[in-house]
Amino acid sequence: MGASDILQVAQGLAAGATITLVGVNGNVVDVTSEGYLNSIDSTVRDLLNNSTYGLSAIYDAINGSGGIDADLSTVLSRLTSVRAGYLDELSAANIPADIDSLLSRLTSIRAGYLDNINNSDLVNITLSNINIEVGTVLNTIIPSSPTAGSINERIKSLDDNFTATRAGYLDELSAANIPADVDTLLTRLTSARAGYLDNINFNLDSRLGTPSGLSIAADIAENQTDLNTLLTNLSTVDSTVSSNSSELLNATYGLSSLNAKISGGSTNGSYSYTVGTTEQTLLEISQTNIYSLVSFWADLSNFTSGRTIIAKVYIKVDGTNYRLIDTMDYVIGTHDAISISPQFNINHNWKITVQIDTAEAGAISIPYRYVLSDFT
Repeated sequence: MGASDILQVAQGLAAGATITLVGVNGNVVDVTSEGYLNSIDSTVRDLLNNSTYGLSAIYDAINGSGGIDADLSTVLSRLTSVRAGYLDELSAANIPADIDSLLSRLTSIRAGYLDNINNSDLVNITLSNINIEVGTVLNTIIPSSPTAGSINERIKSLDDNFTATRAGYLDELSAANIPADVDTLLTRLTSARAGYLDNINFNLDSRLGTPSGLSIAADIAENQTDLNTLLTNLSTVDSTVSSNSSELLNATYGLSSLNAKISGGSTNGSYSYTVGTTEQTLLEISQTNIYSLVSFWADLSNFTSGRTIIAKVYIKVDGTNYRLIDTMDYVIGTHDAISISPQFNINHNWKITVQIDTAEAGAISIPYRYVLSDFT
């Protein structure tokens, strides 16, 4: 009877059934009898207690010293999460890809080159020997015509081109030279000023107009000819003026004298108005030559406030008799000064008179000033 048979019998017994088995020899066995059950129990116990595959053996294999559980613990302690992450390097994008790259780089031909390392001559390559060989090369004079493209040729070209004078040019790169100059230029040539340069991009003819001659240069040349003629004429005038300088500088009728006469001279004075209310002459100019009375002022502030001063201007129109040409009233306290600017040219007598409406207690001083241009 196998294990599956025993399982079926156990299930039947649990259900309270009476189970009989027919052996191969035709004998009928009542599996519910106590003897048969005891034999089954013994068989099961033997199976469970077997030292090789029984329950205790299985338990020892799992939990015993050197069992599966201990091995799993050892494996888990060795295969940490960090080390487990290392397995990601085995993915196609990592170590396999790197190996493929190495294989593509280290071709069979290149691998063969490694055999060259196995050379007895390499044994003699020491630092001392290298120093000797390099020293010999460096101490060898470079030929005047070295092989083109060789180190000697390159060094000779550098030595020929990089002269001491040119080496000095590098000093211009110091902060105080070119960099400082560049900073100065950047300060002067601001972005706004740089924009002004765009104004240079224009058509000269449209700005200056179409030349009247063959070209602007031709026009300039023509103008230069005219200018030279003008300079010649000015030179002639200058020569003439220089030759007549004594006449022009004459104190009586020269330019300075003429300027003084045209500019006019200022004359100051005063008149004492006597007691009374009669008309009195404040100032009289007696000239028969041509002159111009530029301006006349008189101060009336010494009179009592409220008095009225009547000023009258006369000219000898016919050269003999005075004729009244203007009358002005001044109320003291409101208008305290006479101001006249006739600015006309005359060649005969001119006078101004004053008359008060109410007599003062005493004589009154009237200061005055006038500017006269004499053309004689």
